[in-house]
Amino acid sequence: MLRLGIDFGTTRTVVALCDHGNFPILSFEDQDGGWRDWFPTAIATDGEAWAYGASALDAARAPGWHLIRSLKRVMSDVSTTPDTRLSTPVGAFLVIDLITNFLRALRESLESSSTMPDTGGPLHVIAAIPARASSAQRLMTLTAFSRAGFHVDAMINEPTAAGIEYAHRWEKTFNSKRQDVLVFDLGGGTFDLSIVRMTTNSHQILISDGDPDLGGQDYDHALATLVCQDAGLHLDDLPSHDRGALLEHCREQKEQLNPSSRKLLVELGAALSPSTRTARGIDEEHTVIIQTSRFYQACAGLDARGIEVIEATLESLGLDGLEGIAGVYVVGGGSCLPCVARTLKAHYGRRIHRAPHPSGSTAVGLAMFAEKSDAGFEVHERLERFFGVFREGNQGKSVTFDPLLTRETLLPSPGQDPREFTRVYRPTHNIGHLRFVECTQLDESTNPSGKITPYSEVRFPYVPELRNLDLSNAHIERLTAEGPRIQEKYVLRPGGVIELEITDLDASFSKHFEIRNAAPQNKEKNASE
Repeated sequence: MLRLGIDFGTTRTVVALCDHGNFPILSFEDQDGGWRDWFPTAIATDGEAWAYGASALDAARAPGWHLIRSLKRVMSDVSTTPDTRLSTPVGAFLVIDLITNFLRALRESLESSSTMPDTGGPLHVIAAIPARASSAQRLMTLTAFSRAGFHVDAMINEPTAAGIEYAHRWEKTFNSKRQDVLVFDLGGGTFDLSIVRMTTNSHQILISDGDPDLGGQDYDHALATLVCQDAGLHLDDLPSHDRGALLEHCREQKEQLNPSSRKLLVELGAALSPSTRTARGIDEEHTVIIQTSRFYQACAGLDARGIEVIEATLESLGLDGLEGIAGVYVVGGGSCLPCVARTLKAHYGRRIHRAPHPSGSTAVGLAMFAEKSDAGFEVHERLERFFGVFREGNQGKSVTFDPLLTRETLLPSPGQDPREFTRVYRPTHNIGHLRFVECTQLDESTNPSGKITPYSEVRFPYVPELRNLDLSNAHIERLTAEGPRIQEKYVLRPGGVIELEITDLDASFSKHFEIRNAAPQNKEKNASE
């Protein structure tokens, strides 16, 4: 049995192997016979044929083909549902299908063209998930991995996995007064921040925060904007194919920067299609030179957003700076940019540790957990969001929000039984009309605020005569007699997925509900968003 840690990233998907105390990052062979230690999170299509990973990057250069990237950021959007379609110039496609097919291509590449040992057995996976992902996002991740042919043993928050790797590399930074690590995880499309308390046999997430709209691709956009300005162009005015090609080229150039770099050379002409070059009067050899100091200045606002999240997180724990923090661990592909670690070090001093392999630390931590869990090691993660329901209050005269689970709710550790929460009551109406939401904050009146994820409405028949009917348009009426005893049971599974079962205890009648995102008004997203 092979056990893998898989970090499904915005621009790179990294896989690490659990191999008897060793945790190598697996490499993938590309079409040119070269090897890379990640699988590009990319899809390309002309509407009929499809390509994935490195093949997608190559195919996207051909006329009529279009590159689809940033699937993770799309999935992290609170409005994304299993019915959401991604709009491209060659058609609209279900996001869940795109992710599933990408992961299936990943599995096939692992089996046919990677450094993974050939055992022929099932692939058992510890999968990474953003710390503040909603229940629906976690369910979509689990569904996509399972449909793609992986056996998911557990889903671990990304900062938790990085914290496991930190403890392995930097054990000497801990002492009796400093047991906490701040994990700064800047990926290609999202930014997660967690403070993890490290002990010998367990790691506990004290708090998590982040910015789902901050990542390495925002730095790519800043560079592409500067290039277009110098060439007299506007990035948003370019055709989608050319815009995608330029952003991809800017990413490649950005990732070649090191602390000694003084300039970037962006081959604008080569990135644009012949028709665009002709229309804009640009030669194929046209190259734009951007001084790194100018690029870093353009990124200063992005760097500041990360610092703001750190400050707010430390303040919420009552900490004065990094007092009590053993170290700050900088991970994620986006953190490879020199100005990111430089900004953190200038702000917080020497207690900054940059991962030796920033893009792979999460995957390695996942693989480490697969082995450590055999020895009784546990991770204790929190829900990191509020989950509740709008229901009738004041005997049906008003609507109130009932917070059912909070950010402090502990998740069951992988391998443990789900946690159950029940509520028993007697209804005053013939139909239960429940409207669930998840959110990152509650206001002073305990109403949802911050990032809010609405879920599909649940209707349950409280009276027997309605139990075989479609309740979508049924009239809700007050009962004239005492209602039955109703139990709502919420099941919180490892990984943070929430399920609901409603039971009429007097009649032994139950219904199970899948709590999923409510369908937005516009179910299509543009691939360039």
